[in-house]
Amino acid sequence: MKRGEIFQLANLALVVVGSDRLGKWWAQTREMALVNRGGVLGVLPGWWWSVIVVGVSLGLVWLLPKLGKGRLGVAVVAAAGLSNGVDRIVYGGVVDFIHYPRLGFVGNIADIWLMVGVIIIVAQNLQLRT
Repeated sequence: MKRGEIFQLANLALVVVGSDRLGKWWAQTREMALVNRGGVLGVLPGWWWSVIVVGVSLGLVWLLPKLGKGRLGVAVVAAAGLSNGVDRIVYGGVVDFIHYPRLGFVGNIADIWLMVGVIIIVAQNLQLRT
């Protein structure tokens, strides 16, 4: 990876983590947040999710230099996972505050970034195959 690309991915990671942390801070100061102690979408509660989330995120960061065009999406997913991983370590669960009543769950900005990252990864993989 070139130095400029590393700088761009690091800045993107700062935007992802920063926007999530700012949103969670805002929700907590207005008592709008709740702590989701379960796994993804509140499923599978337990402390080991912290280990899995942080481990997978760090693994993705390690993998970044070895990837080709998939770096952008992987960087977004890793940064969002690390931000949620910080919550799991600090609060014992993920701070959620965005309510999706029709879908029946509560999320946060990192969850949105995770979906964006996955969409980028899928789009880039489809592009590589054509």
